[in-house]
Amino acid sequence: MECVLIGTGGMMPMPYRMLSSLAIRLNGQIYLFDAGEGTQINWKKVRLGVRGLKLIAVTHLHADHCLGIPGMVMLRAQMEDPAPLTILGPPGTGEFVAQFRRLLEFKVNFTINVIEWSSNSTGVAYRDDQAEILWEPLKHTRFAWDTGSRRRTGLANSIRRGRRPWECRGDRSGESSKKAKA
Repeated sequence: MECVLIGTGGMMPMPYRMLSSLAIRLNGQIYLFDAGEGTQINWKKVRLGVRGLKLIAVTHLHADHCLGIPGMVMLRAQMEDPAPLTILGPPGTGEFVAQFRRLLEFKVNFTINVIEWSSNSTGVAYRDDQAEILWEPLKHTRFAWDTGSRRRTGLANSIRRGRRPWECRGDRSGESSKKAKA
């Protein structure tokens, strides 16, 4: 398992520190957690390749965590015969994807499956033969309004390989990408 910090910045892109994005490569499959604006730029710099991109998991719909999704979809649409892509995220993710596809009018030559968290979502959010991703709601400034308490919540993703949970904690040193093997 390889962890690649594509971006560690927050709110504003800096020349040498892109916005939030973490790629986990496992046996040729890539799971992308958050895609801040310009994610595809550092993606190309670290030479991950887009064929293995299987899933984009968005923790919340702040711009610095999701505005890179259109660029990643456009980058992936340049390949021949790409496999389906799953986009996992909070309520509103499906609308976000539908709107950028409608407004930007670019050709997408693969299926995009969107899975949104809901108050009924517990446990496993996504599972394939390599890993599973779990829903873990948390408090943050944006995610969804809880209609009962008017409390704001967010979403944390954790990934498991087999039965073992795996974590990758980011270094905030300012380098645009780092790699770590587990």
